[in-house]
Amino acid sequence: MKRITMAVAVIVIIAATAVVMYGNKYMVAKTGPASALAGTISSEKVKIISQGETVNLTDYLVKDKVVVFDFYADWCGPCRVLGPRVEELVQKYDDVVLRKINIVNWTSAVSKQYQIQFVPNVRVYDKQGQQVGEPTPNYDAIAADVAQARK
Repeated sequence: MKRITMAVAVIVIIAATAVVMYGNKYMVAKTGPASALAGTISSEKVKIISQGETVNLTDYLVKDKVVVFDFYADWCGPCRVLGPRVEELVQKYDDVVLRKINIVNWTSAVSKQYQIQFVPNVRVYDKQGQQVGEPTPNYDAIAADVAQARK
């Protein structure tokens, strides 16, 4: 009985440590769309805009900004590696923002809506609202698309 109690205590400590170390980085409040048509410019660099439900990406384009859309899943190992790198990339530029879409699972409404076949799945839109390049999980391709979109 003592071994089980000890094992449970260790698991709880590990889980709590993970939340402290990584939780705040990924716990971003979900907010509503910033309408580019209305000329609203969001001051938030990073926002989670969907937790599996359908979402219209054009509602989240920001006037005069490059918008990076990151389709990810909390359970996805490569997403956990790429996510912070993409966040660092957008922090380098005043004219680039990040909108994150948690697909939750392969059968979620947003996965079906955008026919997501892989995560991470990152899409870059230029300041005119046009997609630059193809959806990619590759950091170098994302950085190149952002550079092209900023021109």
